[in-house]
Amino acid sequence: MFKRSHFTIEQIEDITMPTTVTEIFDCLVEEIKNAVADRGFLSVCNRAMELGLSGGPSDSEFSVGYRFEGSDSTGDMLSLYVRSYDPSGPMQVRPRLTRFTIAVSENCVVKLEYEDEYEGSNRWRREVLKNARDRHDNGSEARKLV
Repeated sequence: MFKRSHFTIEQIEDITMPTTVTEIFDCLVEEIKNAVADRGFLSVCNRAMELGLSGGPSDSEFSVGYRFEGSDSTGDMLSLYVRSYDPSGPMQVRPRLTRFTIAVSENCVVKLEYEDEYEGSNRWRREVLKNARDRHDNGSEARKLV
C-alpha cells in the first residue's frame, strides 16, 4: 500500500539531498531498517542509486547481491552490500537470509558501520523478478532469474 504525503512548496524547497557520506549513511540506515521491517531489499538499492552511489547487481550463482560505493570531498568512502541467499546445506532446510552491510571508511579505517538482516520470505524473488520485468518493459535486457 502506498503512503501519500502532502508537502507545501516551502517544504519541498527546504528538502535537500544528503551530500556527505555520513548523511548518506544515515539515510540508508533508515531505509535498511524499513526494508527489514517490510522483508524486502530493492528499496535500499533504489535509494542508493537515487543518492548517487555507483554500482549495481553483483549476483553469483547461488545468491542475489548488490554492491554500491561512493565518496565525498573529504575522502570518506561509503560501501553498501546487500545480499540474499539460501544458507541451507546438505540435509538442511533453512529459510533464505537477506543481509545488509553498510560502512563508512577513511583511509581504509572503518569509522561507521551498520548491519542488519532478516530470515525468510520469498518476497525477494518477487521483487527481483518484478524489477527484471520492469527493466525489460523499459527496453532493457532482462536477465533470466532462477
